Amino acid sequence: MNNIALDKKLMFIALKEAKRGIPYVYPNPAVGCVIYDGSKILSTGYHKKFGENHAEHEAIKNLDEMVKGLTMYVSLEPCTHTGKTGACFDLIDPEVFDRVVIAEKDPNSEASGSIEKLKKRGIKVDLGLLKHEARKLNKRFYVFHEKKRPYVILKYASTLDGFIAQENGYSKWITNEKSRKENHFTRSICDAILIGSNTARIDNPDLGSHGCGRDPKIVLIDFDNALGSLDLFKKKPIVYSSPELSNDAGKNINFIMNDLYKKNIQSLLVEGGAKTISNFLNFEIFDELHCYVAPKFLGKGLNIFQGENSIEKNYNLELVDTKMIGDDLKIVYKKSYT
Repeated sequence: MNNIALDKKLMFIALKEAKRGIPYVYPNPAVGCVIYDGSKILSTGYHKKFGENHAEHEAIKNLDEMVKGLTMYVSLEPCTHTGKTGACFDLIDPEVFDRVVIAEKDPNSEASGSIEKLKKRGIKVDLGLLKHEARKLNKRFYVFHEKKRPYVILKYASTLDGFIAQENGYSKWITNEKSRKENHFTRSICDAILIGSNTARIDNPDLGSHGCGRDPKIVLIDFDNALGSLDLFKKKPIVYSSPELSNDAGKNINFIMNDLYKKNIQSLLVEGGAKTISNFLNFEIFDELHCYVAPKFLGKGLNIFQGENSIEKNYNLELVDTKMIGDDLKIVYKKSYT
């Protein structure tokens, strides 16, 4: 009979191991693995970096010797496909492992399927332990494969009285340098960054990570194909314009999301101005809000939300983090789907 308390303890360790790979494993999921012999942990492993060994491989490699009757705890279903590395399923020898405990299934149809195969090998499989925690850890990965779109983060900076720019659109700089550096890091862990034509024309932004890591792919909404002279075109952005876009903002966002999904863009940071962010809010196509608030007042200017709404409108937002950055405040909300 299984000891549920012990199983949870060991799976928590696997999840903790998995976290060590973030953000270096992106766009792969973060995965951790623990191997237990019934009395003690023999080894652990995690997916350290995209293109390198997966967690199961690392944990098995770390074993001093192969013994029988072991239990493997892994935070994601072992993969069955051969990509940059071999299939993890092939490493789980029924002569060595009696049982595999898996937190959650792999939503990627190309990689899933090992659960039934392990059972056919005579290995006992338990699924769903700490499922919520495992899904939270790889939220981008699950949204991408289950909703067939990128994981969307909406980011904006505002004054204490709620303005993101002066009336003429000028917004450099509302927040302090440390806040901007914080967002540069967020850029570095996202596959792409999207802005609208007004932001591009007024700011002519760089949109890079400024040394914090890799630069995201730039995505630009340019209805009239009129911005080709901007510096950001040197970075070969993905551009959406007429005739593929229409006057229907909802259809446009869905078209862009579908196309970015096909381009394997798993995470998207939206730094567009009020109009662009308002459209994503209106059609509720987002997963996180990153709000930077600076101790400044404008009195009048551009508000973050363009349009009309009611007090009764509920976006099902969950406060997940607050952070003081000098005199600025960063607030992170996550959209709840339950």
